Formats: sequence, structure tokens, C-alpha cells
Amino acid sequence: YGVPAHAPNPTLGEDFLKVVMSEAGQANSIAAGAMPSTDNVPASYYARLGPIVGQEISFIKKYGGQIGWTSGAPGGLAQQYVDPLVQAMLGGTLTPTQVAAKVQTHFLAFKSGKS
Repeated sequence: YGVPAHAPNPTLGEDFLKVVMSEAGQANSIAAGAMPSTDNVPASYYARLGPIVGQEISFIKKYGGQIGWTSGAPGGLAQQYVDPLVQAMLGGTLTPTQVAAKVQTHFLAFKSGKS
């Protein structure tokens, strides 16, 4: 998470992030049924998310994890390009192999500055 370099009010953006990323902000997210985005949440809060989420949290604590499935890729590639492909795959119009090929082709173009 971050504040855009040319944000009209960067101080307000920073204040917002401090609230959202705080323990209280994360507790509010958990109370609404969302996964936490930080590691500053007491373990007792996770019980509110149920046993399946508890298993996910245990796995992440043991093996590590990313915040959001697209957080390891540039936003222009992940959210704007990959998400629609994944939706098409889930809808049955693309196979996983087709999605992988399209993502790789687009990623190489993105990396070379041609996309």
C-alpha cells in the first residue's frame, strides 16, 4: 500500500493508511469478514473468521504468503490484465494453459516496455 507520488493530499493519504493498517483498522476488517492485511493483529481475532480461514492463516504463518494474489506483480499486469483472464477461465471460456500463455506473452511485452 502507498500514496501516489502526485496525490492531491498526500498527508491525508498517509493518515488513511495509518488508520487502515493499524491493529484497530485490521480488527474492523476482520469483524466484517475480511482477511487481515498486516501481521499486527492478535491471534485471538482470527477465531472470528472461522476454522477454514484459521487453516489458511496457519499455512501462511508456516510457509509465508503475499497480501493479495496479485501483489507480487505490477498493477497494470495483475489487476487490469490478469483478473479478466482468470474470470474467463472460471467462466469456462479459457483453459489454465491459455491463461498462462496470454499472461506470459503480455508480461514479456510489459517488461520490454512495448505494452
